[in-house]
Order: sequence, then C-alpha cells, then structure tokens
Amino acid sequence: MIKRSLLVTGVLSLVAISFITTPLPAHALDILAGACNGAGGNNAVCDARADDFQILMRNVINTIFVLIGLVATIMVVIGGFRYVTSNGDPNGTTSAKNTILYALIGIAVAVAAFGIVNFVLDRLNQ
Repeated sequence: MIKRSLLVTGVLSLVAISFITTPLPAHALDILAGACNGAGGNNAVCDARADDFQILMRNVINTIFVLIGLVATIMVVIGGFRYVTSNGDPNGTTSAKNTILYALIGIAVAVAAFGIVNFVLDRLNQ
C-alpha cells in the first residue's frame, strides 16, 4: 500500500512539475472572440490566436509523451529491481524480464509517436 501511494505521489508530482514548467500563452480577457469569426477574421490578431492554440496543443501533446516516457522508464527500473530480487525463481525472473521488455517497447513507441506527431505538426504549420 505504501509503494502504491509513493508511486501515485511521484506521478502526480511529475505531472504538476510538467504543467508548471510548460510555457502557456496567457490571455487576460478574450475580447476578440467574435472578431475572428466571419468575414473579418483574416488579420494578424486572429492569426496570432491560432498560433497560440497550436502552441498550446503542441505543449499538451509533448507533455503527454514525456509522461509516457517517464512511466515506461520507471517500469524498466521496477522490472530491474524485481529481476534482482527474484532470487533465481523462474516465475519471478520471467515476469521481471517481461516487465522490462514491455517497458522498452513502450519507450520505443512513445519516441516514435513523439517524432511522428511533431513532424506532422511542423508540416501543418508550413
């Protein structure tokens, strides 16, 4: 029970830190909400608002991928710990090896998805 609460506390701390350190655009009051809709919507102010939204979405997506990578890395460490503490038990070592293998696959998928999403977002901005 203590391990689970420590894990939850650690994950929540990482989420809080990632949102604190992720720069987000700040708008005090959106007085241009109606001005960017309709015929008068093609101007520099509306384009800047669209760029802010794209930056926000990129930051959210990147934060999610970083969290996925952190969880997978933590799982590699947990799998290694389980492997070391299995004392040669065949079931324990197999379970630990599977944990490490699936965590490494998760890291590979997260890195590939991170690259693909950022590639697509860069192409959409051009």
